[in-house]
Amino acid sequence: MAHNQEMLEHHGTAWGSKVRIIGLSIDDSTEVVKDKVNDKGWSKVEHYQCGEDSTASDDFGVKGVPHVLLVDTEGKIVFIGHPSERPELAKDIDNLLKGEKLSGIEETEVEGEKFVE
Repeated sequence: MAHNQEMLEHHGTAWGSKVRIIGLSIDDSTEVVKDKVNDKGWSKVEHYQCGEDSTASDDFGVKGVPHVLLVDTEGKIVFIGHPSERPELAKDIDNLLKGEKLSGIEETEVEGEKFVE
């Protein structure tokens, strides 16, 4: 999350409102999330707490944290996985903003939904 905060601080002017980084928390309560965000200074990242009834982990194939989804300018998910698989996330975001495809990613279909991995 610290890296996400740093990316938004560094690229915020260029990215403007075109880029949103959203953190989905698996913490037990909203208060825990708020306290953590405030203590760490992660104010530029949008944070949501997924309750125990949330299907987000199953919906997006989360097998551990951290976990990243990149969405292109057309709203298509173009990457799902661990951020270490995309070591240049800021460059990936810049390329997506230009309408370019990400390198090293193949299109796949999961339960009738197409996405790339």
